[in-house]
Amino acid sequence: MNLIDVSWKFATEDQCLDLLETLRWPDGVRCPKFGTERVSRITRKQYNKNKRMRLYQCLACKGLHFSTTSGTTFADSHLPLTKWFLAIGFMLNAKKGLSAKQMQRDLGCGYQTAWYLCHRVRKAIEEGDLPKFTIREWARGKIHTNCIENFWSLFKRALMGSFHKVSVKHLPRYLAEFTYRFNRREEENLFVQTLVRLSGTATMPYRNVVANEQAW
Repeated sequence: MNLIDVSWKFATEDQCLDLLETLRWPDGVRCPKFGTERVSRITRKQYNKNKRMRLYQCLACKGLHFSTTSGTTFADSHLPLTKWFLAIGFMLNAKKGLSAKQMQRDLGCGYQTAWYLCHRVRKAIEEGDLPKFTIREWARGKIHTNCIENFWSLFKRALMGSFHKVSVKHLPRYLAEFTYRFNRREEENLFVQTLVRLSGTATMPYRNVVANEQAW
């Protein structure tokens, strides 16, 4: 899905929420704590800071409230989902990476907000450790090292041209972003696949991102 499609199909908060609910609860909204479908929908008249337009009450939990983004990467964010969706589109479309400063300009938000958003997305698309290869071993099943020079070339250009400087503490998340995008460069539904990952991953607290290197 290109950026024009993202901006057109998800121009409102309702459109974004509709898709997230479909991806998260294909059989209908359920309580994230007990999985029951006995929920009541509460609709706010307008979007407010840190408050989504839709809120649900679990009837089985005697008043537990939750939203479509509760327990996901999108939780506890004051940015509207329309900007989140655009940010994801920007990151997936930028094969040489997108700096937080550029994201700030594109979204019209603060630098800290843009920087934190990018790291939350990177955390959600991490894929874990790859198997360790032995010397001259080039492939193991579907996992191989073909085109690895191209990958490193893109990453080096990103470091020099987009990010300029990356700390050792955050380096694994930057590598996760480039690995995720490079391995799926031929995927047609990458935007939706990424939303599924973000919907199934708990948000990363800001204090964890800015923790000193020893604590990290």
